[in-house]
Amino acid sequence: MKYWIVCLLIVLLCSGSAGAASALSANVPAANTQDAAALVYVSGYNLTPEVFHPGETGTVTVHVTNAANASVALDQPALLDPHIHVLNQDTFTTATTVGPGATMDFNFIVLVGADIPDGTYFPLFTAEPNSCGGNPVHSQIPLTVDSADVRASISH
Repeated sequence: MKYWIVCLLIVLLCSGSAGAASALSANVPAANTQDAAALVYVSGYNLTPEVFHPGETGTVTVHVTNAANASVALDQPALLDPHIHVLNQDTFTTATTVGPGATMDFNFIVLVGADIPDGTYFPLFTAEPNSCGGNPVHSQIPLTVDSADVRASISH
């Protein structure tokens, strides 16, 4: 049974369609906490601002969804990249439970390095399931840095 659930998850995640996301949000039966932890995934993210200027502070919100029929506790969620500094990392010092079929948002306040070159960086979101033997949840979040001056014009 576990093999089929994992196969279904892989097929749905690889398809990339809206139908896959809605199918995964349904409660999939899990025989134990380890199986339930395998059904937790990053379902999306938001960046504010959408493009960062070097030295700018902003927010990275990571949406984590639990497709299992049981709650899963996650420990130590983190956003890791040498070019950004998470200002509120101490916020995530206790386990957070994601209920069955629920989505939990993790909001990271980040400071982008002042001297990094323009480009797209890929900070790694990671969280550890609290269940013994559960695999961590990982996802790279594309973060664009652009040092071009912002220009605006007003017309009458």
